[in-house]
Amino acid sequence: MGILNFYEQFAEPVEKGIKTQTIRKVRKRPIKVGETLYLYTGNRFKRTQRLLCKGKCTQVKNVLISNPFATHSIDIYLDGTRLNKEEAEAFCIADGFESMIDFAKFFHKQHRLPFFGAFIKWKLVKEPTGVVARVKKALGC
Repeated sequence: MGILNFYEQFAEPVEKGIKTQTIRKVRKRPIKVGETLYLYTGNRFKRTQRLLCKGKCTQVKNVLISNPFATHSIDIYLDGTRLNKEEAEAFCIADGFESMIDFAKFFHKQHRLPFFGAFIKWKLVKEPTGVVARVKKALGC
């Protein structure tokens, strides 16, 4: 079971299944493909945390984000392979940003570069509804 918390700016895209990937620091216990992910937003210490949805991890790769020229330009590597400009732009948009420039500004502000971490991708797990949900709940499933 993996727990991921998101900034409020990403809550709606995560909840709607628009944002289905994230980049995180390396963990002591890494998330693995096939693992159930619980995706939250809010501050867990102030009890304002809210479950957005559940996901099933479909992909985990090493990610390196570097800043070769100390500008808002960045290079993105997945498992050692550098993304070209079009791939990098698509990657940044899929990660919930308007553009690679917005992504770069966020990473410059939030992390020291170069940044090495994990790229995690998931698909939403739809919870059963209606009769199926009531039967499962009654049976304790």
